[in-house]
Amino acid sequence: MTCLLLVGAVLLGSRGPGPLDQPDAAQQRDGLVLDGPTVAADVAGVHLRDVPNVLLFVRDAPDPDVLDTWRHSLPAAVQVTVVVQGPPREDDAQGQDDSNRRPEDRTEDRPEDSPRLVDVVEDPQESLAAAVRLPRPVDEGPGIGYAVVDAAGVVRYSTLDPSWPDNAFEVTTILESTP
Repeated sequence: MTCLLLVGAVLLGSRGPGPLDQPDAAQQRDGLVLDGPTVAADVAGVHLRDVPNVLLFVRDAPDPDVLDTWRHSLPAAVQVTVVVQGPPREDDAQGQDDSNRRPEDRTEDRPEDSPRLVDVVEDPQESLAAAVRLPRPVDEGPGIGYAVVDAAGVVRYSTLDPSWPDNAFEVTTILESTP
């Protein structure tokens, strides 16, 4: 009887991948640094050479404070680009939300004590996700996660991570393991 209860508890407690996860959970965030594809130097307006790059893939622009906290947990020498893959925001007539851009790139002034050390690009065609082979989640929508591309343009890591705000330490670990 106890055995049946334990089996029932395991079956009820186990769940398959969520809608934003990779269909095969064993493939998601495996921690293996790869010699992945080499991406073109410029994709969707993003320059992927000269310094390590972290591409953060999201469906909607993240909250600036959450993004700031996450970015400040990463090494300063890395270039971070937020790639918004959803449709362009209707409240932004030019199709680009600049609320998270670097202060020198913004059209309005930002207080000096609150820099946004990221670039933000919109990529509704998902060309950056395709270039780094970001996996497709269960719900078949754009992936939420990140990719690490080294200074030579080689993809070293590409994964779905719908909980990215809590996992900057993982990105830092991958960056430290990247040649």
